Amino acid sequence: MWIWLLIVVFSDIFRTMTGGFAKAIWCSSVISVLGVLIYLIARGGACTSGRAAAARQQKAFDTYVKQAAGGQSDVDALSKLADLKSRASSPMRSSSPEGKLLS
Repeated sequence: MWIWLLIVVFSDIFRTMTGGFAKAIWCSSVISVLGVLIYLIARGGACTSGRAAAARQQKAFDTYVKQAAGGQSDVDALSKLADLKSRASSPMRSSSPEGKLLS
């Protein structure tokens, strides 16, 4: 539990836009349990709002990627997959001009 809390606090310290000197002071103070508690009291609200903003950005990015990729619905994708499967299961023709079936 302590290691996980320490990782979360360190990731929040390096995600914020504060200067390098402030980050160095927070990093040196959060090594102790008291430092982590002070950090969570002082910057706990900013920690949760930063995570919420990151979640909103990720959702917006996912929506953009889906739209840029073609915006197919699941039904369209499944029908395309079924069509490809039916084409793959039909007998293949050779590339010869006669068009003989491959055995």
